[in-house]
Amino acid sequence: MLTTSGIFCYVCAGLTLILGLATGNYLSVVDFAILLVLGLFIHLKQSKVCAILLAVYSVINVIIGFIAYQKFSGWLIILAAVYAVTSAFKLDKAWKEYQEK
Repeated sequence: MLTTSGIFCYVCAGLTLILGLATGNYLSVVDFAILLVLGLFIHLKQSKVCAILLAVYSVINVIIGFIAYQKFSGWLIILAAVYAVTSAFKLDKAWKEYQEK
């Protein structure tokens, strides 16, 4: 599931970059970079910290989007964050159980 979360982050990053540049919003490059880096660390390093950071970032992103555009946006990032956090904690629990044996 961490791989799925990483792929969701890559898709969200790509969509953010393409749609941001198409509409002339050049600050979307910052969102692209954040999503890409968090996705890479979640996918490749299985980082629990990055999963939590993605969850915090997704909530902030949705709040800012709702304030700015008066509509709910960023739900794919929330979905990726939920998958990342749940699977990171499951992996951590399984690793601790394995070490106890």
